[in-house]
Amino acid sequence: MHRALSALQFYTSHTEVDIKRLHERILLSLSSSSSLQATCLHLTGIAPSRPFQQDTVRPEEWQRFLDGHPHESIADFYGFLTSVPLLDEGDEMPLEQTTPNAVPKKRVLSWRLVLLALACFCIGALATWGYQTWAKKDVIYHFVSTKSSPIYRHPDSSTVLQSADFGDAFPVLDIVKDRARIQLPDRTQAYMKASDLSEKTIGSMMTDQALLKWTDAYMTLPKQTRATDLLDDPATTWVGLGSPKQKIKTAVDETWTYESFTVHLIDDRAYAIDWKSPRLSQKELARLGTFQRTNTAGRLRISIHYQLQIIESESRIQLIRLTKRM
Repeated sequence: MHRALSALQFYTSHTEVDIKRLHERILLSLSSSSSLQATCLHLTGIAPSRPFQQDTVRPEEWQRFLDGHPHESIADFYGFLTSVPLLDEGDEMPLEQTTPNAVPKKRVLSWRLVLLALACFCIGALATWGYQTWAKKDVIYHFVSTKSSPIYRHPDSSTVLQSADFGDAFPVLDIVKDRARIQLPDRTQAYMKASDLSEKTIGSMMTDQALLKWTDAYMTLPKQTRATDLLDDPATTWVGLGSPKQKIKTAVDETWTYESFTVHLIDDRAYAIDWKSPRLSQKELARLGTFQRTNTAGRLRISIHYQLQIIESESRIQLIRLTKRM
């Protein structure tokens, strides 16, 4: 599985507290060993199948990675960590036993060591079984790879509920023949053409903080209003926006259109913001780094909980959509 997708699945299946604690455990390990491979062994008990291009990483480099600065080896390391089961705290392998390239000394085996090895084998087997069981039940997000794609209520229906745009993400529950059963933002189920969806992405994800900082800097919102003010708080608490110019109820959600942007809502909560035909320079777009998907329909930039869709036509930006994955 691609490292960005394994990290995405980890973030969608764990709490914010779990994620923060993992980052703290990584920082503590790197502070002691500065080795990515040693940290993998320390936290998972499993060695990566391939060595990292750069194994020695300082704690400050890890912090810079969390702040949105790209680092190829750390991205590979993080993709590996989020794709395998983690050892519980207190059960980690000692760092002094996981230093890469260390040559072990010959020693006489004792019954204690034999019993410990058997216990580790049993625990590893159970953990692998548990992880495989979890992975089968896990839901994988797929992204719309075409400029637009129809959404149907039933697999054999020709009636279109709504059209999805390039970069829209949906959990795919299963695929039957040429139709994918998806979960919509309102938690109901619908169907799309499987050929219009893809889980493939490239490059490293941004952090939420970095993506939201870029959005607040270059996308137009009322003064003293940030994107998170709209995406995190109920619409009844919004201040300084005034009344929307237009409200439209669709089969999937509701849209409120203001002077310079449109908000998509479900049950009084926004999950996406649209900006039509924004003026952005290539230099400003380049500050987003490597896009996860790029084709004639547009570009897609993913962070841990958000995605930024740049929908284009004839090399001109028609729409930018910031979505918080539900």
